[in-house]
Amino acid sequence: MDSRFGGPIPSCLCLFHPNIPLFCGAPVTKPPYTAKLQAGLGLIPETRRLLDLWQPGMDGQALLRAALASGQFPTMTARRLKNIIIEAFAPRCLVDGALPARLLKTLSGNLATHVNPGAILDHGNGWMI
Repeated sequence: MDSRFGGPIPSCLCLFHPNIPLFCGAPVTKPPYTAKLQAGLGLIPETRRLLDLWQPGMDGQALLRAALASGQFPTMTARRLKNIIIEAFAPRCLVDGALPARLLKTLSGNLATHVNPGAILDHGNGWMI
């Protein structure tokens, strides 16, 4: 229902009006958790090595180049390494000006081995490990 129209949105407007979602009714929203959350689970050693390689100013592609050149991932294919960086590391650590990566890199020497620094979730206005 849209009060601008005084009742239900006519179905013809749903298809042609650019400001109305295709599915009339509730607005289309992004789900808070997707399959990408699962992509980084269990990558503790890889995440630690990527944090060691990452330098401020690096984006995902620059980190991928550095990781490939480092030789620190000899048993991993380039495609798998790219997936880890682009699907798991970057969405968690290289967002908000890479704030999570900067904080985790600072703390990485003090993190216990059972803490997964890659398991960062964005909860609206704050980060949670």
